[in-house]
Amino acid sequence: MASADKRSPYDPELAKALQRLILAGVLPPVTLENIHVLRECLRRMRPADDDIRRKGKIDVEERNVPGPKDSPEISLLICRPKILTTTTSTPLLPCIYHIHGGGMIAGDNRLIVPFLLDWALEFNTVVASVEYRLAPEHPHPAPSEDCYAGLLWVAEHAQELGIDLAQLSVMGVSAGGGLAAAVALMARDRKGPALHGQLLVCPMLDDRDQTPSTHQFEGMGLWDRQSNLTGWTALLGDKRGAQDVSPYAAPSRAQDLTNLPPAYIDVSSTETFRDEAVDYAQRIWQASGVAELHVWPDSFHGFTYLAPQAALSKFAVEAAKNWYRRLLASLRIIDTPQSQRLRRIKQLGAAHYVFPSASHNRFEYSIGTCDLAGKLVTLLHQEQPHLDITDQDKLCVQLAALCHDLGHGPFSCLFENVIEDIRPERKWTHEEASIKMFDYMIKQNNLETIVQE
Repeated sequence: MASADKRSPYDPELAKALQRLILAGVLPPVTLENIHVLRECLRRMRPADDDIRRKGKIDVEERNVPGPKDSPEISLLICRPKILTTTTSTPLLPCIYHIHGGGMIAGDNRLIVPFLLDWALEFNTVVASVEYRLAPEHPHPAPSEDCYAGLLWVAEHAQELGIDLAQLSVMGVSAGGGLAAAVALMARDRKGPALHGQLLVCPMLDDRDQTPSTHQFEGMGLWDRQSNLTGWTALLGDKRGAQDVSPYAAPSRAQDLTNLPPAYIDVSSTETFRDEAVDYAQRIWQASGVAELHVWPDSFHGFTYLAPQAALSKFAVEAAKNWYRRLLASLRIIDTPQSQRLRRIKQLGAAHYVFPSASHNRFEYSIGTCDLAGKLVTLLHQEQPHLDITDQDKLCVQLAALCHDLGHGPFSCLFENVIEDIRPERKWTHEEASIKMFDYMIKQNNLETIVQE
């Protein structure tokens, strides 16, 4: 194992970008005494209204909505792509609930939103970005409670906002990634909205600040150990690093990571948050959860947004988009009547329960097969790169696994045997029926774009 003081070099293209950012004073080293400098830096990065509207392609609305109990209102920036439709009704769209970064101490709900508008236009997705109270003026639990209150309001007003509640995901970068993870935990524990996914980009998760990567890159990049200690101290005061820190403040403190929405986690190999992000993904896997982890080599914190023209930044953004594309595609197929009918088709003839509370039907079997297929293809991609497996290949395999049993009839394979006895000339198989049902499902539910992608 590498020693804690060994430092990896940055990608040459990113190293040049990092030097320009440092000279420009972007994200300077932060102490409790100069938080105002960081706030001013991020304020200068605030996009104008015209940048958000994208030449009229995006409808922008700002709402002040109820905050937590006995707390002030919070601001939501709601960005909705203008959809051309031939019907009189407005379609319900997926939603990304965005939580901005800034080390818990700076930023606002417009930070990096212009980057998310590419997603809004590409995926026909609503972006709702929350502005939360900042530390140290408002320590924990104010930031996470504000973010959760905003999520509740979006979920309660989903119909009004034109949002498909079944496709509501949380997303955040840096401190926003940590808060997004916290909100996912809160939604699970408080029986709140059933989140579709959580997108955690270089997330700020662990207040203890004692992993090898926090020491390995001290004094390097744009958010080193000193800045990180400042952010956590502002949020938690003298409780930082104590035994009883809430997982809603520092999600790495969570003992239970079961029953969370599918996660996409990415982080730089040469940044403070590397080890805590990798550990969080591993613990989700150990809890039988779903997480896709990307560790981008020789890059600095927030590189995808601060150096968007770099080749590695483009790869990282596309990987996140491909994950979200797969997330949306699988749910749209699962929600079709053709897929839902499999709930009534038992896996083993008339058998029902295979373990307490589980229903052993073709529907649950297909979802499990889809997840396993994705993991197998991911492993092949990692272990055998010469195969040149793409994200599109992974999506195709997962959707094939999800749909492979569409043609099954009552009592599963017993049904096939009955048809063979009654109509031997047909030579009917459930595989052939699955292909026909798949084609019918695509046309009947207007899912042609999934096949094209």
